[in-house]
Amino acid sequence: MLLAMLPPASWVDVLLLPGLACLFGALAFILGLRTQLQGGKPYWKYVGLLILILGAYAGFGPFYNVVGGSFEAIAYKDLLRGRGQKIMIAHWAGFWLPVSLILISLLSEFVIRRRTDRSEF
Repeated sequence: MLLAMLPPASWVDVLLLPGLACLFGALAFILGLRTQLQGGKPYWKYVGLLILILGAYAGFGPFYNVVGGSFEAIAYKDLLRGRGQKIMIAHWAGFWLPVSLILISLLSEFVIRRRTDRSEF
């Protein structure tokens, strides 16, 4: 339990896994979109969404430790006090960056489906 309460050494430690998930998830989603627009099966699109969901899950723990009201979250915030604004922004971005990419990918899927449905008629 004590190791879970130790604050990260820098902002990179908080953003490493969600950031890599965002990078590879977005690339896989774009690959799936290109495959779908060329007439193939869009498997990579769903792999990209799964990677983004895993990135949001990985970023939720540190995010909840910053915004949560439990005893552990309050103790974690006290450990982060005086570490700087950059590490707090990294805690927020570690969760909201994958979530925003999930929303953008779902919105782009909706827009592409509407455009391809109307162009056939």
